Amino acid sequence: MGSQQQSNRGRQLSPGSEARDFDWSAMEVPSVRAAWPASARRLDDRGREAATLTRVVNGMLPNGSLGALRPIFEGDETLLQASELIGLERSVIGVRRASGAGREVARTLCQQLGVHVTDIPRLPNRVPVWPPGVVGSIAHDPTFAAAVVAHADQFNGVGIDIEPTEPLPAGVARLVGSRNELRAVNLRWTDTTLFSIKEAVFKAVFPTDGIFLEFSDVMVDTSSHTAATRYGRTVYWRAHVSSRIVAVAWICGEPIPNALPRLSLEGASE
Repeated sequence: MGSQQQSNRGRQLSPGSEARDFDWSAMEVPSVRAAWPASARRLDDRGREAATLTRVVNGMLPNGSLGALRPIFEGDETLLQASELIGLERSVIGVRRASGAGREVARTLCQQLGVHVTDIPRLPNRVPVWPPGVVGSIAHDPTFAAAVVAHADQFNGVGIDIEPTEPLPAGVARLVGSRNELRAVNLRWTDTTLFSIKEAVFKAVFPTDGIFLEFSDVMVDTSSHTAATRYGRTVYWRAHVSSRIVAVAWICGEPIPNALPRLSLEGASE
Protein backbone atom coordinates (compact mmCIF):
# COMPACT_ATOMS: atom_id res chain seq x y z
CA MET A 1 0.00 0.00 0.00
CA GLY A 2 1.99 2.94 -1.22
CA SER A 3 1.69 6.69 -0.90
CA GLN A 4 0.07 8.75 -3.62
CA GLN A 5 1.58 11.52 -5.74
CA GLN A 6 0.93 14.96 -4.34
CA SER A 7 0.38 18.33 -6.03
CA ASN A 8 -0.54 21.82 -4.83
CA ARG A 9 -3.78 23.61 -5.66
CA GLY A 10 -3.33 26.46 -3.18
CA ARG A 11 -3.43 30.19 -3.83
CA GLN A 12 -0.41 32.09 -5.07
CA LEU A 13 1.24 33.67 -2.03
CA SER A 14 4.66 34.96 -1.25
CA PRO A 15 6.73 32.02 0.05
CA GLY A 16 5.96 31.32 3.72
CA SER A 17 3.51 34.21 4.16
CA GLU A 18 0.32 32.33 5.02
CA ALA A 19 2.17 29.32 6.39
CA ARG A 20 4.00 31.48 8.93
CA ASP A 21 0.87 33.43 9.90
CA PHE A 22 -1.35 30.37 10.26
CA ASP A 23 -3.19 30.64 13.57
CA TRP A 24 -4.52 27.55 15.36
CA SER A 25 -5.86 29.35 18.42
CA ALA A 26 -9.64 29.51 18.05
CA MET A 27 -11.19 26.98 15.67
CA GLU A 28 -14.60 25.98 16.96
CA VAL A 29 -13.99 22.24 16.97
CA PRO A 30 -14.48 19.94 19.96
CA SER A 31 -11.10 18.98 21.44
CA VAL A 32 -9.10 20.93 18.81
CA ARG A 33 -8.98 24.71 18.77
CA ALA A 34 -7.53 26.32 15.67
CA ALA A 35 -8.37 29.25 13.43
CA TRP A 36 -8.11 30.08 9.78
CA PRO A 37 -6.87 33.58 8.91
CA ALA A 38 -9.60 35.97 7.79
CA SER A 39 -7.82 36.28 4.44
CA ALA A 40 -8.20 32.54 3.88
CA ARG A 41 -11.93 32.74 4.54
CA ARG A 42 -12.33 35.61 2.09
CA LEU A 43 -10.36 34.03 -0.73
CA ASP A 44 -11.79 30.52 -0.82
CA ASP A 45 -13.88 27.98 1.04
CA ARG A 46 -11.07 25.58 1.85
CA GLY A 47 -10.83 26.81 5.42
CA ARG A 48 -14.49 26.16 6.05
CA GLU A 49 -14.28 22.76 4.40
CA ALA A 50 -11.26 21.82 6.52
CA ALA A 51 -13.03 22.98 9.68
CA THR A 52 -16.04 20.83 8.80
CA LEU A 53 -13.89 17.79 8.08
CA THR A 54 -11.97 18.34 11.33
CA ARG A 55 -15.26 18.19 13.23
CA VAL A 56 -16.19 15.02 11.36
CA VAL A 57 -12.84 13.36 12.09
CA ASN A 58 -13.03 14.13 15.80
CA GLY A 59 -16.57 12.79 15.85
CA MET A 60 -15.31 9.50 14.40
CA LEU A 61 -12.28 9.13 16.69
CA PRO A 62 -12.45 7.55 20.16
CA ASN A 63 -11.57 9.39 23.35
CA GLY A 64 -7.85 9.83 23.85
CA SER A 65 -7.19 10.75 20.22
CA LEU A 66 -7.36 13.96 18.19
CA GLY A 67 -7.41 14.76 14.48
CA ALA A 68 -7.39 17.82 12.26
CA LEU A 69 -7.16 18.93 8.63
CA ARG A 70 -6.04 22.20 7.10
CA PRO A 71 -5.47 23.52 3.58
CA ILE A 72 -2.04 23.25 2.00
CA PHE A 73 -0.64 26.69 1.15
CA GLU A 74 2.26 27.85 -0.93
CA GLY A 75 5.12 28.36 1.51
CA ASP A 76 4.22 25.42 3.76
CA GLU A 77 7.51 23.80 2.78
CA THR A 78 9.20 26.40 5.01
CA LEU A 79 7.49 24.85 8.04
CA LEU A 80 9.69 21.75 7.83
CA GLN A 81 12.44 21.57 10.43
CA ALA A 82 15.92 20.51 9.33
CA SER A 83 15.42 16.99 10.69
CA GLU A 84 12.10 16.71 8.86
CA LEU A 85 13.74 17.56 5.54
CA ILE A 86 15.97 14.49 5.70
CA GLY A 87 14.83 12.11 2.99
CA LEU A 88 13.01 14.84 1.08
CA GLU A 89 16.06 16.52 -0.46
CA ARG A 90 15.17 15.36 -3.98
CA SER A 91 11.39 15.57 -3.60
CA VAL A 92 9.42 18.01 -5.70
CA ILE A 93 8.25 21.12 -3.90
CA GLY A 94 4.65 19.89 -3.80
CA VAL A 95 5.69 16.92 -1.67
CA ARG A 96 7.72 19.10 0.70
CA ARG A 97 4.88 21.61 0.90
CA ALA A 98 2.34 18.93 1.82
CA SER A 99 4.76 17.40 4.32
CA GLY A 100 5.30 20.78 5.98
CA ALA A 101 1.57 21.34 6.30
CA GLY A 102 0.98 17.84 7.64
CA ARG A 103 3.73 18.10 10.21
CA GLU A 104 2.46 21.44 11.41
CA VAL A 105 -0.95 19.85 11.98
CA ALA A 106 0.69 16.92 13.77
CA ARG A 107 2.87 19.12 16.00
CA THR A 108 -0.15 21.21 16.94
CA LEU A 109 -2.18 18.13 17.84
CA CYS A 110 0.67 16.81 20.00
CA GLN A 111 0.58 20.09 21.91
CA GLN A 112 -3.17 19.59 22.37
CA LEU A 113 -2.39 16.20 23.93
CA GLY A 114 -0.01 17.95 26.32
CA VAL A 115 3.15 16.65 24.63
CA HIS A 116 5.75 19.22 23.53
CA VAL A 117 7.36 18.44 20.20
CA THR A 118 9.58 20.53 17.95
CA ASP A 119 9.97 18.11 15.06
CA ILE A 120 8.59 14.85 13.68
CA PRO A 121 11.34 13.33 11.52
CA ARG A 122 10.93 10.16 9.49
CA LEU A 123 12.70 6.82 9.49
CA PRO A 124 14.33 5.54 6.26
CA ASN A 125 11.07 3.65 5.59
CA ARG A 126 9.23 7.00 5.87
CA VAL A 127 7.41 6.15 9.10
CA PRO A 128 7.14 9.29 11.28
CA VAL A 129 9.07 9.36 14.56
CA TRP A 130 6.59 10.50 17.21
CA PRO A 131 7.55 11.87 20.63
CA PRO A 132 7.41 9.51 23.60
CA GLY A 133 3.86 8.86 24.71
CA VAL A 134 2.30 9.56 21.31
CA VAL A 135 1.24 7.49 18.30
CA GLY A 136 0.06 9.18 15.16
CA SER A 137 -0.37 9.36 11.41
CA ILE A 138 -0.07 12.05 8.72
CA ALA A 139 -1.81 12.18 5.35
CA HIS A 140 -2.44 14.61 2.53
CA ASP A 141 -4.12 14.94 -0.81
CA PRO A 142 -3.40 17.74 -3.30
CA THR A 143 -5.51 20.22 -1.29
CA PHE A 144 -5.50 19.28 2.40
CA ALA A 145 -3.08 17.98 5.01
CA ALA A 146 -4.39 15.83 7.85
CA ALA A 147 -3.06 14.20 10.99
CA VAL A 148 -4.30 12.17 13.90
CA VAL A 149 -2.53 11.56 17.22
CA ALA A 150 -3.34 9.56 20.34
CA HIS A 151 -1.97 8.68 23.75
CA ALA A 152 0.35 5.68 23.42
CA ASP A 153 -0.83 4.26 26.74
CA GLN A 154 -4.33 3.91 25.27
CA PHE A 155 -3.60 3.00 21.65
CA ASN A 156 -1.01 0.92 19.85
CA GLY A 157 -1.52 2.90 16.68
CA VAL A 158 -3.76 5.26 14.74
CA GLY A 159 -4.05 5.96 11.04
CA ILE A 160 -5.68 8.52 8.77
CA ASP A 161 -6.14 8.71 5.01
CA ILE A 162 -7.72 11.29 2.71
CA GLU A 163 -8.72 10.63 -0.89
CA PRO A 164 -10.68 12.25 -3.72
CA THR A 165 -14.16 10.90 -4.30
CA GLU A 166 -13.44 9.70 -7.86
CA PRO A 167 -13.83 5.95 -8.48
CA LEU A 168 -10.70 3.84 -8.70
CA PRO A 169 -9.23 3.31 -12.16
CA ALA A 170 -10.60 0.38 -14.11
CA GLY A 171 -9.23 -2.93 -12.86
CA VAL A 172 -7.85 -1.54 -9.61
CA ALA A 173 -10.90 -2.24 -7.44
CA ARG A 174 -10.49 -6.03 -7.71
CA LEU A 175 -6.94 -5.62 -6.39
CA VAL A 176 -8.14 -3.59 -3.40
CA GLY A 177 -10.93 -5.81 -2.13
CA SER A 178 -12.72 -9.10 -2.46
CA ARG A 179 -16.10 -9.36 -4.16
CA ASN A 180 -17.83 -9.50 -0.79
CA GLU A 181 -15.94 -6.44 0.50
CA LEU A 182 -16.67 -4.41 -2.62
CA ARG A 183 -20.31 -5.44 -2.62
CA ALA A 184 -20.73 -4.39 1.04
CA VAL A 185 -18.87 -1.10 0.63
CA ASN A 186 -20.68 -0.14 -2.55
CA LEU A 187 -24.03 -0.44 -0.79
CA ARG A 188 -23.12 2.77 1.01
CA TRP A 189 -19.92 4.21 -0.44
CA THR A 190 -17.53 3.52 -3.36
CA ASP A 191 -14.52 1.32 -4.03
CA THR A 192 -12.27 4.32 -3.30
CA THR A 193 -13.68 4.34 0.23
CA LEU A 194 -12.51 0.76 0.70
CA PHE A 195 -9.07 1.80 -0.59
CA SER A 196 -8.97 4.66 1.93
CA ILE A 197 -10.07 2.46 4.84
CA LYS A 198 -7.32 -0.05 4.10
CA GLU A 199 -4.73 2.73 3.78
CA ALA A 200 -5.75 4.04 7.23
CA VAL A 201 -5.57 0.51 8.64
CA PHE A 202 -2.07 0.02 7.22
CA LYS A 203 -0.89 3.30 8.73
CA ALA A 204 -2.30 2.29 12.12
CA VAL A 205 -0.68 -1.15 12.26
CA PHE A 206 2.62 -0.91 10.41
CA PRO A 207 4.57 1.29 12.87
CA THR A 208 3.68 -1.12 15.71
CA ASP A 209 3.63 -4.50 13.99
CA GLY A 210 6.27 -3.88 11.30
CA ILE A 211 4.50 -6.27 8.92
CA PHE A 212 3.93 -5.31 5.30
CA LEU A 213 0.36 -5.81 4.17
CA GLU A 214 -1.07 -6.15 0.70
CA PHE A 215 -4.67 -5.04 0.22
CA SER A 216 -5.71 -8.70 0.23
CA ASP A 217 -4.14 -9.08 3.68
CA VAL A 218 -6.78 -6.81 5.25
CA MET A 219 -10.44 -7.84 5.36
CA VAL A 220 -12.88 -5.01 6.06
CA ASP A 221 -16.22 -5.66 7.78
CA THR A 222 -18.65 -2.79 7.20
CA SER A 223 -21.22 -4.10 9.67
CA SER A 224 -18.88 -4.00 12.69
CA HIS A 225 -16.59 -1.22 11.43
CA THR A 226 -13.59 -3.44 12.03
CA ALA A 227 -10.86 -4.89 9.87
CA ALA A 228 -8.81 -8.04 10.39
CA THR A 229 -5.23 -8.46 9.23
CA ARG A 230 -3.92 -11.76 7.88
CA TYR A 231 -2.08 -12.36 11.16
CA GLY A 232 -5.12 -11.76 13.38
CA ARG A 233 -4.88 -8.10 14.37
CA THR A 234 -8.28 -6.43 14.86
CA VAL A 235 -8.43 -2.80 13.77
CA TYR A 236 -11.30 -0.38 14.33
CA TRP A 237 -12.16 2.15 11.64
CA ARG A 238 -14.60 4.84 10.59
CA ALA A 239 -15.05 6.56 7.23
CA HIS A 240 -16.73 9.70 5.96
CA VAL A 241 -17.61 10.61 2.38
CA SER A 242 -18.65 14.11 1.30
CA SER A 243 -16.51 16.45 -0.79
CA ARG A 244 -13.72 13.93 -0.24
CA ILE A 245 -13.12 10.66 1.56
CA VAL A 246 -11.57 10.61 5.02
CA ALA A 247 -10.90 7.35 6.89
CA VAL A 248 -9.45 6.81 10.34
CA ALA A 249 -8.35 3.60 12.03
CA TRP A 250 -6.98 2.64 15.42
CA ILE A 251 -5.74 -0.35 17.39
CA CYS A 252 -5.96 -0.67 21.13
CA GLY A 253 -3.41 -2.14 23.49
CA GLU A 254 -3.60 -5.78 22.47
CA PRO A 255 -0.39 -7.66 21.57
CA ILE A 256 0.09 -9.08 18.09
CA PRO A 257 -1.93 -12.32 18.08
CA ASN A 258 0.48 -14.34 15.94
CA ALA A 259 3.69 -12.37 15.62
CA LEU A 260 5.41 -12.59 12.25
CA PRO A 261 8.92 -11.41 11.39
CA ARG A 262 9.12 -7.63 11.40
CA LEU A 263 10.01 -6.13 8.05
CA SER A 264 11.67 -2.86 7.10
CA LEU A 265 9.50 -1.50 4.34
CA GLU A 266 11.03 1.02 1.97
CA GLY A 267 8.47 3.50 0.75
CA ALA A 268 5.86 3.02 3.46
CA SER A 269 3.41 5.91 3.57
CA GLU A 270 3.08 8.21 6.53
